[in-house]
Amino acid sequence: MGAQIHDGKLTHIQLMRALSGLIVVVSHVGWGFASHVGPGLGFELGANLPGNAAIMVFFLISGYIMVVSSGPLFGDPQARRIFWVRRIIRAMPPYWIATILFVIVMLVLQGQWFGTEKIAKSIALIPYWPDGVGGGGGKPLPVLWPGWTLYYEMVFYMLFGVMIAQGRIAAMAFTGAACLALSLVGLTMRFESPVLHTFTQPIFLLFIVGMALGWLAVSGRRLPAWFRIACAAAFVPATVFAVPPDPGVGYGVDYLRWCALPAILLFTAIVGGPLRLPFPRFITLAGDSSYAVYLLHVPIAWIAMWVFGQLRFYGGPWAYFALAFAMVYGLSWLFFRHVERPMTRWLNRQFAVDAKRARLEPRLADAT
Repeated sequence: MGAQIHDGKLTHIQLMRALSGLIVVVSHVGWGFASHVGPGLGFELGANLPGNAAIMVFFLISGYIMVVSSGPLFGDPQARRIFWVRRIIRAMPPYWIATILFVIVMLVLQGQWFGTEKIAKSIALIPYWPDGVGGGGGKPLPVLWPGWTLYYEMVFYMLFGVMIAQGRIAAMAFTGAACLALSLVGLTMRFESPVLHTFTQPIFLLFIVGMALGWLAVSGRRLPAWFRIACAAAFVPATVFAVPPDPGVGYGVDYLRWCALPAILLFTAIVGGPLRLPFPRFITLAGDSSYAVYLLHVPIAWIAMWVFGQLRFYGGPWAYFALAFAMVYGLSWLFFRHVERPMTRWLNRQFAVDAKRARLEPRLADAT
């Protein structure tokens, strides 16, 4: 494949994971939570294009890495079970822990109880309309609201696993066709059901783009240097002139034009060909903890706000931002190192593969 690899992981993918997680944290903590302790950080973020584009990168990474990392599973008779179990183990237990932590934090620090039904639906990833919203509008969110991305990730994993035993081409073709069909349904129909509304959003198109770029990588092809440069150059006007969508229409075409287009351009420029990066060990470490950072930054930001008030810190929003940022990354790394990674490896040994089949998926799969 020719890509730079450190500790069994693709360095450029780890970089994209780390940067995307960083942007999400900075945008949410710096412009969301910091505004609760003062007038904000001194300048406006607007509709938060950076944070939304960073989330789009996560979808692109998923499409890319499933094509690249699942190589030994393609064509294996037991591939479907192994793939699905490993994906559930990788994504869901950390999300469940983060959700429970968030519920406890909000109950103890804010006196807010979300209700048993909402918590249960969030744990099960069943979309529901926010209070006062319905009729095919708005954006269904779980109680731990960054977890909305898992609605789409888990559907993508389910689709990709259906044909994985038939080979890479079959898995890509089936998944791409299904994602396209769901997107077309969402473009032509509106649903009262939050489940149907959520799972027919054009956001599924990002997985197709990610898979296509992953196919280029595994087939040994590279995008021309001029094309990657053009994508990088186009990223600037696509960001500067992006028009925010109506916040009540969900994740449709206007949303994708606003934040997915810049994400696709930047992602293509970085992964479309060779890229040698300095400090690969640091990049790998940062990428490793990005999922924990993404899941935990909201409950930790609330804890940091309580700590900020109890210790009577001075400096206003900037002091809070510094405290919260340090807590998010410090505690997320500890969670990854001592909870997420050992828990994932133990569960894989128990449920996913035996000692022989543990070699089927290379460590590149850990980069999702």
